[in-house]
Amino acid sequence: MRLWQLTQISTQINRLRARLNAGNTPADEIERGHWACGHKVPLKTHQARIDRLKRLENRYADIVREDFTAWFNRTYKG
Repeated sequence: MRLWQLTQISTQINRLRARLNAGNTPADEIERGHWACGHKVPLKTHQARIDRLKRLENRYADIVREDFTAWFNRTYKG
């Protein structure tokens, strides 16, 4: 496994989810938050964060899938 890549990506995902106050909510269901001053986060900024979150989660899943497939092929098709 490319553990160092997974660690970096999961760190970015966790930071982004904390910034969005999302927890484990699916990316499509995350609502816009508020800045510290009380104003709503602009829609463009919120959408950019959601898009980045989706890309990071997809990249994480792709790395896991590729590594698992490679391990399976080495082990059982050998």
